[in-house]
Amino acid sequence: VAEPEVVAQPAASVVAEVAAEVETVAAVEPEITVEHNHATAPMTRAPAPEYVPEAPRHSDWQRPTFAFEGKGAAGGHTATHHASAAPARPQPVE
Repeated sequence: VAEPEVVAQPAASVVAEVAAEVETVAAVEPEITVEHNHATAPMTRAPAPEYVPEAPRHSDWQRPTFAFEGKGAAGGHTATHHASAAPARPQPVE
């Protein structure tokens, strides 16, 4: 069994890159102004459609007069005849 042959490669030259100087900028923090304490959405502030009320309808209809003749104060809801008998004792069984 033959051993693998080791081939020496030339060493790569190391080139050190010099980084350009970075300007340091002070961090700017955004100013947070809270005008209200609830969530909003654009549609909640949408304008309402213009409302045009329906014109009132004119009618010559009048309620008919009630005729209470001979029926008492309740009108047509009272009976004109009594269909009942006086209480009676049951007939004895013989």
